[in-house]
Amino acid sequence: MYIRCRNLLERHQPHSYTKYSLNKPFHCNICGNPFLRRRTMEVHERTHSGIRPFGCSMCSRRFFQKDKLIIHERTHTGERPFGCVFCSKRFARRDTLNIHIRIHTGERPYVCSYCSKGFSQKDKLQIHERTHSGVKPYHCSICEKLFARKDALNVHLRTHTGEKPHRCEFCGKQFSQRDKLMLHKQTHST
Repeated sequence: MYIRCRNLLERHQPHSYTKYSLNKPFHCNICGNPFLRRRTMEVHERTHSGIRPFGCSMCSRRFFQKDKLIIHERTHTGERPFGCVFCSKRFARRDTLNIHIRIHTGERPYVCSYCSKGFSQKDKLQIHERTHSGVKPYHCSICEKLFARKDALNVHLRTHTGEKPHRCEFCGKQFSQRDKLMLHKQTHST
């Protein structure tokens, strides 16, 4: 087996030597991740080999695991089997429902290690912690300017391309940023 993607290996490695690896006798030969069952480890090892045995019958996408295929097929069928108990929203994935439920419960299980601010989603915490750490993983390929968030990089790229996707419905003036459009709209209401 070979490592298909170094980034994929790096994503797995931080989890390799945690307290959760105790009593898990099977370890991935590539990244060392521990598993309770041999079959689970074998399925995991497909992520390194690139083997995707499960194909979508409606498009050309292929998947490492059958459950990922089932979730994907819902994008074609529109099936949303998971319903919120607080409101009428429905979801194709249980994990998306669980994140949504936190809106209603106010649960914020991901806590900033710098300032103790809580977040309902892990990726939102990671973005927030960059304000403390100064890490800026996104860079402009044109001028090499660094950004902490991908969306900030995308907005910045418009300074190079001249793209102005936000148009005022009153006068037709265009803006590269939505907040600039919103400020402009206030001039029409006075």
